[in-house]
Amino acid sequence: MLAWVGADHIPPNSMLPPPGPEQPRYLTRDALHPTYGPLRFTFRCMLAKHYKSSHWYWLPCRAEQLDANALKPGYWLERTNAATDSRGVPVKGELEG
Repeated sequence: MLAWVGADHIPPNSMLPPPGPEQPRYLTRDALHPTYGPLRFTFRCMLAKHYKSSHWYWLPCRAEQLDANALKPGYWLERTNAATDSRGVPVKGELEG
């Protein structure tokens, strides 16, 4: 799934804590994709070494689809239109259930 998502839709590093040895090895973050709907991304904290230098970074390693109905044609378009009024302001209670 991660290969289909595209780099533009992976949550940015600003949503993650600074990488380092004190961080957990894996972290998850949720994001909304325009085609696949809500996705859960798993990041792995990695260490790159080069001679005496080392650099910690987050590597996206997995993406899971949270809503199986998201790939049905027009599903997200219907949900989005139903959840907003004529000005595009979200209407409470429309997406629940």
